[in-house]
Amino acid sequence: MGDGFVRGVSKTTDPAILADMPGFVSCEKDQERQKKYDFRRSEELRFRTTIQNKTKAFD
Repeated sequence: MGDGFVRGVSKTTDPAILADMPGFVSCEKDQERQKKYDFRRSEELRFRTTIQNKTKAFD
């Protein structure tokens, strides 16, 4: 019973809307949020590496 519903949705729904389908593109707001997250994550990794190496990092 559940399979029919899922198959029906995947055939009729635009792939750009479903995040688990190939070709998915998130909205502009989500892309900006992801860019911010990626930047903050890379900075955090840089600072952690700096601490491990006992060196200095500047903002």
